[in-house]
Amino acid sequence: MIAKWRLKVKQFDMIAAYLNAAIDDRVVYIKQPTGFGDQNKVWLLVQALYGLKQAAFLWYDCFTEALAELGFKPLPNDICVYIKHDASSYIIIYVDDALVAARSDQEIDDVLVSLGDKFKIKVFAPEKFLGCGIKFTDGIVI
Repeated sequence: MIAKWRLKVKQFDMIAAYLNAAIDDRVVYIKQPTGFGDQNKVWLLVQALYGLKQAAFLWYDCFTEALAELGFKPLPNDICVYIKHDASSYIIIYVDDALVAARSDQEIDDVLVSLGDKFKIKVFAPEKFLGCGIKFTDGIVI
């Protein structure tokens, strides 16, 4: 799709993605780690943790909500591909790795700045995504 429509693309990684997700109205308790006070007590979590069964679901909800605020919606038949309401930008995500594509570098930068305001991200030029190599000619994916 990116190559066919000759879109610009950048890749980004969400730093500690699962730790951004709030638990909200769910009640989740964990045992205290060894060495932290009375081992008969539990902690009430307010943020997701890596290793928590619900962490991936909570992160997906958190990221989808953030993208909705920017005008993105997941495609009905592929919830890992988001499209902006005016079809000017696209985001493809796999857990915490993502590609953002648009017609211009400015549109991509606008999306990345907005996401950077909400999450800690690392942006780089894509060479490989989900095991697929990405090649460019004159800044366009081929």
